[in-house]
Amino acid sequence: SIALAAAYAALLGAYCRGWQALPRWQLPEGFRPRTRISVIVAARNEAANIGACLDSIAGGDYPPAMLEIIVVDDFSTDDTAAIVAQRAGRLQNGARLRLIRLAEALQAGRVFNAYKKIAIETAIARASGELIVTTDADCLAPPGWLRLIASAYETAAPKAIAAPVVFHREKNLLQRFQALDFLGMMGVTGAGIRLGWQRLGNGANLAYPKTVFEAVGGYGDDGRASGDDLFLLQKIARRSPGGVFFLKNTEATVRTEAPERWRDFFR
Repeated sequence: SIALAAAYAALLGAYCRGWQALPRWQLPEGFRPRTRISVIVAARNEAANIGACLDSIAGGDYPPAMLEIIVVDDFSTDDTAAIVAQRAGRLQNGARLRLIRLAEALQAGRVFNAYKKIAIETAIARASGELIVTTDADCLAPPGWLRLIASAYETAAPKAIAAPVVFHREKNLLQRFQALDFLGMMGVTGAGIRLGWQRLGNGANLAYPKTVFEAVGGYGDDGRASGDDLFLLQKIARRSPGGVFFLKNTEATVRTEAPERWRDFFR
């Protein structure tokens, strides 16, 4: 037990040093983005959240002429698609919003194991942006989110960008515990990339060039329901060692809410 505790403490110490060594990304002075971005949101039964999510993305400071938002409705049984359809076309700030209904885009009767990955792949195939950015329908993005991602992409030329995701608005002990646990995971994610130990990421705040996604063959039909973040980053890292970048900046942090009840947590 003592040996295990010592090893665990050493591991945590190494991660802490890796996090501290990871530089905080600063927006270059006078930065003006040149990259067209496609933000992709796969949504299933998110009628309660999708409006706020879209408002947070469109309400940011990224030039509307270089931004498109694509929402893929993943067989929702609520009003998710209707809410997006009401906003489709151009949002108030001029950003372009598109709705893709996955039920209409897929071949009738075909069954898949990983609908979220299929939804994102379908959107990427139709995206006009050079840089793909993914987030979730229950997330809120800060105003400078896309500008910081674009600055890292244009300055550091990474093959993939992982950025922070945190829980907020905690109401009970379960949510507070999850928030703390998730903060630890973000620390391990950034430090692990810095140290070269592993390539982790969260699909709620992930970016990569469309050409890189195509070059690695997309997600690939590997039979796994998950992997729109972790497995994709590992594929990119195998092709381009050192190409995964962690964007350490609180203004690039996407926020969402942790499950409030144990039943939702287990589901």
